[in-house]
Amino acid sequence: MGSGWKNQRGMSLVEGILAILILSIGITGFLGNFYEYTRNAVDSEFIVTASNLANEQLEIVLNDKNNVGYAQINNAKYPSPSNITVGNITFAKSVNVYEVSSSDLTSSSPGSGLKRIDVSVSWGTGQTIIYNAIVGQY
Repeated sequence: MGSGWKNQRGMSLVEGILAILILSIGITGFLGNFYEYTRNAVDSEFIVTASNLANEQLEIVLNDKNNVGYAQINNAKYPSPSNITVGNITFAKSVNVYEVSSSDLTSSSPGSGLKRIDVSVSWGTGQTIIYNAIVGQY
C-alpha cells in the first residue's frame, strides 16, 4: 500500500511561491521596457517639433534675405529668445546672425560678404536643436 506520492495532484506552497516570483520578475522587466519606450516616443515628438520650429525660423530668415536684402539680415531683426508653447511644453527659439570668414565659416569676420545664421530651439531640461546656414552677399 503506497501512500501516493506517485499520484499526487496539485502544487505545493513552494512551487506556487516560485511561480509567482518568476512571473513578477518577468512583469517588472516588461514594465521597465514599456516606460523607456514611452519616454523615447515622447522625446521623439519634442525633437520633431523643435526641428520644425528651427526650420521654420531659418526659412523666414532666408526669405528675408531674398526679399529685403543681405544687409538687412542682422540680430536686431530677430529678437531672441522668443518662447513658443506647443501643447504643454515651452520651446525657446533664438537666432544669431554674424559675418564669418570664408576660410572656416565659423570665425567672425566683419565685411566678409558671408553671414552665418544659427537658429537654436531649446526645451525641457536642456535639450537643444541647432540649425544653421551660410548666406552670401550676391
